[in-house]
Amino acid sequence: MCDISEAGICVRSNFFIPNESFLSFYFRIEDNIPFRVLVKIVWTKVEDGEYIAGGEFIALKSEEMMIIRDYVNKHKNN
Repeated sequence: MCDISEAGICVRSNFFIPNESFLSFYFRIEDNIPFRVLVKIVWTKVEDGEYIAGGEFIALKSEEMMIIRDYVNKHKNN
């Protein structure tokens, strides 16, 4: 992960992730229990030999949204 917001996430990868594809993975934020996220990739680029992809979260539960929101708000100014 290279960036996160309430709406989505930016990830670095050693392989290309096509636009309009979906990623599903377990995501852990700080001491919270990991939860499964589904991300739809909306943009990709190559930077310094790494693939970077940005995606939107799909169908998060309200408690998962709150975990992300709290994390983002806590780290806004850092």
